[in-house]
Amino acid sequence: MSLTLSASYTAISPNLTSSFLGQGGVAPYTYSVLSGGAGGIINSDTGVYTAPAGYGTDTIKVVDSTSPTPQVAELSILIGHPLELFCDVIQTSMGLSQGQVYLYSQKINIPTDSRLYIAVGVRSCKPFGNSTQMVSGVSVQSVNMMADLDINILSRSTDALFLKEQVVLALKSQYAEAQQEANSFYISTISNSFVNLSEIDGPAIPYRFVIGCRLQYFTTTQTNTDYFNTFPTTQVIPND
Repeated sequence: MSLTLSASYTAISPNLTSSFLGQGGVAPYTYSVLSGGAGGIINSDTGVYTAPAGYGTDTIKVVDSTSPTPQVAELSILIGHPLELFCDVIQTSMGLSQGQVYLYSQKINIPTDSRLYIAVGVRSCKPFGNSTQMVSGVSVQSVNMMADLDINILSRSTDALFLKEQVVLALKSQYAEAQQEANSFYISTISNSFVNLSEIDGPAIPYRFVIGCRLQYFTTTQTNTDYFNTFPTTQVIPND
């Protein structure tokens, strides 16, 4: 039986964990993180992966005990910002390929094939609360954010016309719920209608629909430096 590799989560926030599981082949298995990635670590025996503090992608490799030539399987994991994890929810739930769901800032990439593409843009984003607390001698700052998103669904084929409702289902899927719980973000509001922008783009993008969504999330940073102890001391000599 061929060796395969699966994971409890293939997209997580920094510093969180995901469990990788090798199946098939010949046990026991040995897990490792390929070099050149985000820099997470994994327990070589249990397959428990811990994400780094920053963003990026790691590739996990599992090797079985087949002799004389062990079998190998690999699987990537995204360590992403909540906006990237939001895109992952749509892409994974709809079974789309890498690159079919993406964040955009200034422009939307015009499709060159007949596949469905989904471009997520941030219409506005504002903080609505922040805090600072000491945890085990470390200063941890956090800020709560509320982002209003535009989800553009576009295609040269009729996919955008016929599959646009699948985006709403993806945001309400079990995978979406699991990711929100694991990564502490919340898809709070989805607009009740799609706006048809097909005529605006003309023949460049025959079908384009947009629907709004609100995303709540928080970001954190931590430091071991005591701010008030960073100032140089000054000796005051009283006048006689």
